[in-house]
Amino acid sequence: MHVRHRTRRFGAGVLASVVVGSLAVLGLAAPAQAGSGGAWSTLATGSGLWNITQPDVVQLPSAQGSRLLVGWSTEGTSQGVYTRQVSTSGKPVGGTSTVVKGWASLDQRVAFARSNGKVVVALQGIRTTSPAEKYQGAVAYATSTNGSSWSLAPGGLSRSEAGGYALDVVDVKGTLVSAFTQSSDDRLSYHVGADTVMPSTSADRTTTAHSGNAYEGALARDARTGEVWAAWYQLGSSSKPSDTGIWVQRVLPTASKAVRAPGSGTALQPDQRVALVARSGGGVVLAYTVGYPTTRYVRVWRVGSSTSSKTYTQVKATDARDVSASAGPGGRVWVAWATAYSGSKAVVHAVRSNTAATRLGAVVASKPVHSSTIWKTAIEGSRGVADVVVTADVKNGSSAIGIYHTQLGAGLTVKTGPSSVRKAKGGTVTVTVTDAGAKVKGATFTYKGRKYTTGSHGTAKVKVAKGTSKGTKTLTVKKSGYVSKKATFKVRS
Repeated sequence: MHVRHRTRRFGAGVLASVVVGSLAVLGLAAPAQAGSGGAWSTLATGSGLWNITQPDVVQLPSAQGSRLLVGWSTEGTSQGVYTRQVSTSGKPVGGTSTVVKGWASLDQRVAFARSNGKVVVALQGIRTTSPAEKYQGAVAYATSTNGSSWSLAPGGLSRSEAGGYALDVVDVKGTLVSAFTQSSDDRLSYHVGADTVMPSTSADRTTTAHSGNAYEGALARDARTGEVWAAWYQLGSSSKPSDTGIWVQRVLPTASKAVRAPGSGTALQPDQRVALVARSGGGVVLAYTVGYPTTRYVRVWRVGSSTSSKTYTQVKATDARDVSASAGPGGRVWVAWATAYSGSKAVVHAVRSNTAATRLGAVVASKPVHSSTIWKTAIEGSRGVADVVVTADVKNGSSAIGIYHTQLGAGLTVKTGPSSVRKAKGGTVTVTVTDAGAKVKGATFTYKGRKYTTGSHGTAKVKVAKGTSKGTKTLTVKKSGYVSKKATFKVRS
């Protein structure tokens, strides 16, 4: 029986030196075979990784081959932040790079953004226990032009030096905006701009306060309007449990009224950064679980003032948890989640929306990871396929933790009609292939040695000859960027 660990705050720890640059990290695994079709690659294992380690992902610029960059922090006697790259085909590239190393204490979260031609990673912790230490808990950041060599910035992204329940960062036309929590914790805090000193001298700002505590905050910038939205989970107090739920609020350029996501007030508490994501071309969505005490659905809500059923879509997802989301191409959204502890090995499920984010496609599943427990998920899907990263147990019965990567194609929906033909007459079966309701051109399958390809209407017609043997006929439909899908029809007497 596994116990979910609540997130913790960082605190003072062991005094150690700081290393910035690109170094190999002892105890981290060497490259494993690349995952394809839902198989898993090992990015890191070893001491310092915990079940609360929350990785983040970002796509590197085209100059770096559009590779995936994965980042995470470690705990223990030598706490640090590390990154590793993954090729577009899903293969780990090179070794692990060091952002910072030897800090006295670090939060388990990191957050990526791309700004001014560089990759930015936000982190929060205490570098040394010296009274003169300037990195004493304010949000710090490092930058890189290639995702391998890192430079720790001398300035900060917050004035507050207390935190540990939230961390995120976004770019707003070259200006960094961070999100975090302060000691009061009844609201999410954010800071506009990177100051030249630590901690920042400019004031932090806050979202609307509610009773209880704020956790797992996130930021997203609408690509069309430029507005920045914040989201966080509020665990309402016993005297006002109605405050419980995931709240969203526009914070820039002006603050809006905070709105609770529909159905989130009675859902299970998220155990990682809430899945707030800006769609390419405009619009912001929030993905989260719905149902209590057992999750029944994963819901995708188009963020705004309305909470009517017309503003969200959802997919059945029994026992879903650890939801993450990413922008996909053309306005689509990718959503991934783990499932509750069932069976000997855990899997990740994922689904991609249509271009309007109003409908979800077929759910796909990874191959099993190495154990029955996945603790965190992260996803990046801007290239079309989904790169999924998880924190998971190395194996059942072990306290060791690893970080793993897989790639998943989108799901296809395949229908055949009619569902059966008579042996004595034969007939024509129409195969229709769609993706989240959109017709899929160019999908292929083979029947009786002949290759069929769907046209602009997403259909292909199969002629079943008179006298064909009775039984169920299986077609395997394939298309690049998608998980293959089987469909059947019957020949009856």
